[in-house]
Amino acid sequence: MYEYLNQKRISKAEELLSTTGESVTEIAMSSGFSSISAFNRTFKSIKGCSPSEYRGKSSTDEMCRKK
Repeated sequence: MYEYLNQKRISKAEELLSTTGESVTEIAMSSGFSSISAFNRTFKSIKGCSPSEYRGKSSTDEMCRKK
């Protein structure tokens, strides 16, 4: 259940990173994470790159690999 919840949170974060100009911290909190470090760690473990790297790439599929 915990993994499912994290997947849902990261999916929301991906959408916000791609479609808004909100800061990574704001997105972390909006996605249900209580700390930026937990968000960064979880995002990287699921997506293979940091939230900032994800946002900065024109083609996120090339740079971020799903695990």
